[in-house]
Amino acid sequence: VQDDLVSVDDARQWLELEWRNVVKLANYAAHHEWKQYCVDLSNAVAEFIDSRGYWNDGINIHRTALRLSRDLGDSLRLARAASDLSLLELRVGKYDDALLHVEDAAEIYRSTNDDRNVAGSLDRIGAIYRFKGQAREALAYHQEALWIYREIQNDRGVADALCNAGAAYIDLGRYAEAVTYCQN
Repeated sequence: VQDDLVSVDDARQWLELEWRNVVKLANYAAHHEWKQYCVDLSNAVAEFIDSRGYWNDGINIHRTALRLSRDLGDSLRLARAASDLSLLELRVGKYDDALLHVEDAAEIYRSTNDDRNVAGSLDRIGAIYRFKGQAREALAYHQEALWIYREIQNDRGVADALCNAGAAYIDLGRYAEAVTYCQN
């Protein structure tokens, strides 16, 4: 990274120019038995890849990161890689794959008592069910995520889960409840 990156905007511009090289570096690390570096680089660019819509490019590196995390036997890296991959699979409509991976992540997060990431995983499971047209199942997961977020006092998570539950209510045609959730 350049020494003259002094602001968030500078860093974003640098990443916009260099993200492909970061992915190449992660692939290089994967092929040279630097598994941990590949997994960590993959996770480091995950949010950027998602926010910029480079989903198909991201799926490949996250699949590699998932495989290498299993090789490493590192459950936290495995959960992160599964979660990162599930989001991109959701974005490109691979709902069954996304569901499988986020459920794996949720199980690992539960085993480590990581409530914030359990709630995030449950909320994503709900989103996947919504996109699959299963609004009742989606609502149950969003409400469980909401309950956990409230318990741990995570305001952003509460807001996300309320919005997602509201969307599930809309899908169910229960507009009064949707309004209540969206105004909360």
